[in-house]
This record gives sequence, C-alpha cells and structure tokens, in this order.
Amino acid sequence: MSKRTDNNDEGMNFGGFLGAFGSSHEKTEARFKSERRAGMTPKQRARKKTAKTTTINFRTTDHVRGLAEALAEEMGVKSLAPVVEQAIIEFAKAKGIEE
Repeated sequence: MSKRTDNNDEGMNFGGFLGAFGSSHEKTEARFKSERRAGMTPKQRARKKTAKTTTINFRTTDHVRGLAEALAEEMGVKSLAPVVEQAIIEFAKAKGIEE
C-alpha cells in the first residue's frame, strides 16, 4: 500500500473531531449577545430592559408641547415618551378601553 492511503484513515473522523471544539449556532449567538452586554455601561444595560418596538410620531401645538415638557419635569424624566405613554394609558382607562 502506498503511504497516501495509510494517511486517509487518520482524517476519516474529522467531522467528529470538529464537533469537539466547534460551537452550535445558538451557542455562538448567545456568546455574541453576552459579549455585547459586557461592553455596555450599567446605564446602557438598564435602558435595554424595556422592549419598545413601536414608534408613534405626531405633530402638536407649542402649547401642548409645553404641557408635555412640564409633565415630564413633574415626573422627573427627560424624555417626552414616558409622558405620552402614561397619558395614552390613562386616557384609555378613562374611556373604558383598558382596565
């Protein structure tokens, strides 16, 4: 036999060998996610906890904008989003849409 055919037996189970140190796609994605979170500041990680996926845009008058800013200051938030979100929830409760 030639030396070349003798060497083929060594590489026959390469797939099994690869599986020993290869990682599944799910494990790789989980590792990437944990690495991204590790690179964030605590404030950035805290911000990610809210899963807001929908955007609502609307135009309003300067008067209503001033009211929203005053409410934001009263609530102790810098963004108008929590003010509008709370207002919509309260209005829905008042109308009997949400309990």
